[in-house]
Amino acid sequence: MKLLKFCIIICIVAFPILGFSSLEQSNENKVITTKCALDFIENQVPCEAKYEGYKKNQIDGTTILYYSYKDSTHIVTLSHTENSFSRKFNWNEVYDIQYE
Repeated sequence: MKLLKFCIIICIVAFPILGFSSLEQSNENKVITTKCALDFIENQVPCEAKYEGYKKNQIDGTTILYYSYKDSTHIVTLSHTENSFSRKFNWNEVYDIQYE
């Protein structure tokens, strides 16, 4: 009887801790280097697309890449990580890539 109570208490304590930690890990953003992000984008953009340049936004920590393809401009936005202590952006790390 004591063994059963002990197992029940362990399950009540352990399962929520394990569930919360796995849920927390699944919500983490994946961070890659800017070079890897640019290589990934280069593989995703059609070969006929012409690179027009980029623009860094110092306020919100994004880099906007411009491509022209079939008489229209396509935009790729890279979101960079921010150091929470110094409030500076790390331009060598990317956590989000958006195609427009």
